[in-house]
Amino acid sequence: MSSGSNSLVAIQPLLGESKRSLLSRVRSFIWLIGKLAETIPLPFICWLGMNILQGSMPPFQIWASGKLVNAIQVRIDGHQANPWLWAILMASGLAGSRLLAPTKSWCEAAIHEQGVPAVHSRVLERTTEVDLALLEYQAFHDVALRIAEQANQTLKETLKTLGDILTNVIPIIGAILIISRIHWLLVAALFLPLIPLLAVSLRQGDLVWSALSKQTRDRRIAQYIAARFSDRQAAKEIRLFGLADELIQRWEVHFTATRKEMRGKITRAFLRLQLGGTGADVISYAVLIWAITGRFVHLTAADITVLMGAFMTIGNQSFQLQQATLDIGKHGGFAADVRAFLNLPAPCAVIPTSATIPPQPLSITLDHVSFAYPGATANVIDDVNLTIPVGQTLAIVGENGAGKTTLLKLILGLYQPDSGRIFFGDRDLQSIPIVERQALMAAVFQSFSRYPESILENITIPKGHDAAELERVISEAGLDRMIADVPDGIETILSPDLGGIDLSGGQWQRLAIARAAYRNATILALDEPTAALDPLAEVDIFKRFAQLSDNRTTILISHRLGMTRLADRIIVIEHGKITEDGTHAQLLRNNHHYAELWEMQSRWYR
Repeated sequence: MSSGSNSLVAIQPLLGESKRSLLSRVRSFIWLIGKLAETIPLPFICWLGMNILQGSMPPFQIWASGKLVNAIQVRIDGHQANPWLWAILMASGLAGSRLLAPTKSWCEAAIHEQGVPAVHSRVLERTTEVDLALLEYQAFHDVALRIAEQANQTLKETLKTLGDILTNVIPIIGAILIISRIHWLLVAALFLPLIPLLAVSLRQGDLVWSALSKQTRDRRIAQYIAARFSDRQAAKEIRLFGLADELIQRWEVHFTATRKEMRGKITRAFLRLQLGGTGADVISYAVLIWAITGRFVHLTAADITVLMGAFMTIGNQSFQLQQATLDIGKHGGFAADVRAFLNLPAPCAVIPTSATIPPQPLSITLDHVSFAYPGATANVIDDVNLTIPVGQTLAIVGENGAGKTTLLKLILGLYQPDSGRIFFGDRDLQSIPIVERQALMAAVFQSFSRYPESILENITIPKGHDAAELERVISEAGLDRMIADVPDGIETILSPDLGGIDLSGGQWQRLAIARAAYRNATILALDEPTAALDPLAEVDIFKRFAQLSDNRTTILISHRLGMTRLADRIIVIEHGKITEDGTHAQLLRNNHHYAELWEMQSRWYR
């Protein structure tokens, strides 16, 4: 299998935006409606029924009005008739239509409150289930942004669009059935001009979404630039280097261009809608007048009342239906994105289980493992064979870009190899359920997450609070004094913009180490765990690290070779291959690349 092929195959559903047919987007729109219905079926069925009943009211009113006029005419001619019956029926229909509205609104609110978040949360969940390598593709981020931007509002509008279709299609069908009893020619005059209008409206909506899709990268850049102004880290450079004017100009280029283009697309679509609807009305009324004045059909006063009511009603309903059809084209593109996103392979999906799986110490074996990033021409990990016995502390050393962190992510199952296999014990890593993997592993990455929560939550998330275990890891990470000094102790919120405080880089790094230790996993990965610490603090962490690694299989990446001395074994990575393997003393005696790195770093401390 070629380098990067796993990820390339997985990302294909997101690369077909321009190739998706209009029909496929309509099918995706129907699929999305089905997803909403699945999440909250009873309110959805109730809402659907209310829309159908509401849509049935206009044709019922037209039919009843014809009967009323006919009864009045019969009564005027001196014959027996009861117009009051039809008048009561018309009033009942009008009252019923008004009474349906509150029930429909209640059902719609329930779907908005429960169904819309359920679909949106499923998209967020899938983001954590896909192969981490997919995050290297622009297509992934483009679709993720479009969904994030549009999800809440578009899911609501999708529901509204379906309601508009029902409340406009049913009156049109009802009117056609009523008019067909008078003459088929009148039906043709009403219905035929509508068909091309709906096709044009659907296409216009599709064009609007396609334009929105093409602008995704510009909107991402605009959002990124705007976020720099409120980012505490970026704000320092913006002020120090005087970057504000330049960044604002760049933001305006990306932001204004996208908004101007979209405004033009929407305006042109609306004008075509208006002109097309007006033209269809002119044709329909011309045929109606021609049919009546040319005596092609014989009409009574009641027939004329029905026809005029039907044509006026359907004229309004047709325009609303065109707008809803345009929305189908637009929302169908969003639905296609959501569908493709949820269909991405999910190797990291959690399979629900009630069983508690105690972590078991396992050896780790890499068998001819290779991996390349998307679009790369060479492997970043190239045919690596490696065995890490249970309880061993392994240090991975190499220059920037050698593949150290990538190798670690492969071992942790965050990336899938393009070729070769990784075993934990005698089991292929990819066959181990994600819940079991999560129980086995813990890690401290160089770029770790800083949650705007309390110190307690930052350490224990997502596990429960175990006081004895918490006290142990706080002590191991050297956080005791810091927690004693902050305003609210362990409940202190770590976010100044939420009324809390911020920590220094070294304090955050200690907290990240405590978070990993609290999981009590049997495999511990540390990627530059002392990068934010000064040399004195690093010495302290060295001592605590020995405790942290006790009874665990530990994999350590560090550019500071003083820390790698603590490892039982050291491997050197160069251009994705293991070039040296041994203890610190052995590698110094070999006098190769590791010895050169050690000599270079040791000079700074002489």
